Amino acid sequence: SIFGSGKLCGWSDLADPPMIWPKSMLGEVVLLAVALAVLGPAYFVVAAMRGQEPERLVLVLLQYAVPVTLLAWIAADAKERRRTPCFDFGFFLLATWPLSLFWYCGRTRGWRGAALASGLLLLCYVPMMFVVVVDVVRVLGSLGR
Repeated sequence: SIFGSGKLCGWSDLADPPMIWPKSMLGEVVLLAVALAVLGPAYFVVAAMRGQEPERLVLVLLQYAVPVTLLAWIAADAKERRRTPCFDFGFFLLATWPLSLFWYCGRTRGWRGAALASGLLLLCYVPMMFVVVVDVVRVLGSLGR
């Protein structure tokens, strides 16, 4: 068949696509966080340069996408390592965010976990701080007109 041969897609082996993926789930989470940390503020800068109000839905997605992804990573990593301390571990993580990030990273990775948790937390909140600064500059610029 034309689909089974891979000739339609441009490579011969469909089981081995020519794309490189990170080996660990943490790598995927960090890759997503970095992508959101770059693309989110870029969207707000472009909207501010055009003089448009950014979509509030995008703001909400940027605000919650990375923390929820990190919580999902913690829950999946704990399940993979068989270290889920309670039945409703996901809700516990959500209720104690961001302390749960430091607790889990420190418990599973020792002192290196504190550096990991700090870096992940910076990836969560620095883009939003940048968006707030861009918004303040936009509002102050519109007051001067």
